[in-house]
Amino acid sequence: MKRAIFINSSDDPSLEDLGRFANDGFHTVMLGLDAGSQFLLDAASQFGIDLQTSWLLGRTRDEIEAGIGAGCGTVLLDGEELDPLTRAMSHLLARDFADAANKIGLRIRP
Repeated sequence: MKRAIFINSSDDPSLEDLGRFANDGFHTVMLGLDAGSQFLLDAASQFGIDLQTSWLLGRTRDEIEAGIGAGCGTVLLDGEELDPLTRAMSHLLARDFADAANKIGLRIRP
């Protein structure tokens, strides 16, 4: 089974950012604006993705809820601007993609 990083396509991560996740063995899946947990479940089924070892990086409550609903770890990007409930729901908070990659990397390395 593969692990994936789910990122909203409107966030437009750089190749350097995507490379950080690839170095830790993640495949990157770009999401549309309205992707919900069913999209994640369908992608996992179609592409052999293990959602329990995958992460969703999001900026909104809807994105974080989709990741949680699908069984992914979640990272709230730029979390200081969002409400306390969304911050509390997220598994990790990160300033940007580089910060998220570092924090996820710390979680998966022995």
